[in-house]
Amino acid sequence: MSNTPSWTEKTLSFGSTRNLVGIQCLPRTVRATSPVVLFLNSGLVHRVGPNRLYVRLARRFATAGIGSIRFDLSGIGDSVSDPGASASVLDQVKGDIATAIDLAEKNGATGVVLLGICSGADNGFAAAVRDPRVVGAVLIDPNAYPTWGFYLHFVGKRLRRLRTWLNLVSGPHSIPRRIAALFRKKSPEVQGAATVFLAPTTLPPRETMREQLLQLIARETRLLYIFTGGLQWRYNHKRQLFRAFPDIDWRSLAQLEYYSASDHTFSRVEHQQLLINRVCDWLQSTQFCTAPATSASRAAEEVLVF
Repeated sequence: MSNTPSWTEKTLSFGSTRNLVGIQCLPRTVRATSPVVLFLNSGLVHRVGPNRLYVRLARRFATAGIGSIRFDLSGIGDSVSDPGASASVLDQVKGDIATAIDLAEKNGATGVVLLGICSGADNGFAAAVRDPRVVGAVLIDPNAYPTWGFYLHFVGKRLRRLRTWLNLVSGPHSIPRRIAALFRKKSPEVQGAATVFLAPTTLPPRETMREQLLQLIARETRLLYIFTGGLQWRYNHKRQLFRAFPDIDWRSLAQLEYYSASDHTFSRVEHQQLLINRVCDWLQSTQFCTAPATSASRAAEEVLVF
């Protein structure tokens, strides 16, 4: 049996100032009409992904004939900030993703699929709405809207736990401790720290999100949503997404998975393998539309291969 891998990898430097760095993972045998997958950073985690998840995904995709680019946004990992850029961080992220899509298009991609976790999923969704060249997206633990079912699951799980009842009597947030706290003056430092730590993530208005989802349906953009049990404080049962937008025909837009036993970063090997198999199967079985052709920017044309 040959030990030669079924994929090849090379380092890319691209962008108007060649400040963006990525790894292109290519299959030795390319599937016809397959889109290219672009991996987006999760927070400040660089392009290998949490627990090297992006590396494992990219190489598995390549064994199935699907190419990918995992790259760092400006200021993360090996990608430096553009010294001449005057845009906000949000605008810079938008520009970096567009530049990576330009690069994929210049290399012959008939469309791209964006894949991201957490903030990477939110950036991927926003990019899919902006750019018709995005024909699909894998959104792992994106922001989500609470529903009545969310609150029922939230309360029900805690009522079934003995620790909840014990905490009411003697825990750090017990009723006696809370009453006592009302008579103590909190220091400004403690209040400020708590305010920063507990600051909620801002979601767009639900109607705005609904309009964006309908826009993606009209473009036949395919979505794979994956949620984990690691963020139960904002998503705690499988159909929460569907119930947040009950009037949308999800069958023509999205597939949904909920891995309640997995943490947010897929730290266990078996949970990583479950995710890798599901995403790869989805990429192979989904009929993606062909993205409209556009002229790639000069930023993508200046590419160095190491």
